[in-house]
Amino acid sequence: MGVSDSVTLVVASAFKAVTNVDVTIIPYKGGGPQNTDFIGNQISTAVGTPNMMQFVNNGKARVLTASTPARVPFLPQVPTLAELVPGSDFNVTTWYAIAGPAKLPRPIVERLHAEIRRAMDDPDMKKRLDDQGVIRPADTSPEALAVVMKDYQERMARLIRAAGIKPE
Repeated sequence: MGVSDSVTLVVASAFKAVTNVDVTIIPYKGGGPQNTDFIGNQISTAVGTPNMMQFVNNGKARVLTASTPARVPFLPQVPTLAELVPGSDFNVTTWYAIAGPAKLPRPIVERLHAEIRRAMDDPDMKKRLDDQGVIRPADTSPEALAVVMKDYQERMARLIRAAGIKPE
């Protein structure tokens, strides 16, 4: 099972831990080399990120399960890992954020947030993100991001412990 970064390593390791499926995890130095080997049939499975959606869309890859807490709107037929392994509390998603210095003045934070939100709401940007399988959050406020970051850190720590991942 190919992995291209630390998040996909956690997903693959947690997958092994919660399913008891014995897979060999093959680390790659990025999504490009992983995708090349996957499409070239050098590896049979890979933990995908949004950059793999192009292969799903053109029929070269099939999504077997999602690591999200609920089914993905643009792949409603794909079950989540939590559905396949009840009680696993499996929820690992990739997310992006823009951060600034801790003491950034609130008016600047609000202006940046408004401009970024405006860009994200642009129809062309929405289409590009949708085509890549990016799920945009409803609430993008700095306060919502703080909650997401805290929850993510706690959830990832649990998965890392459960999967027995150690720093290298």
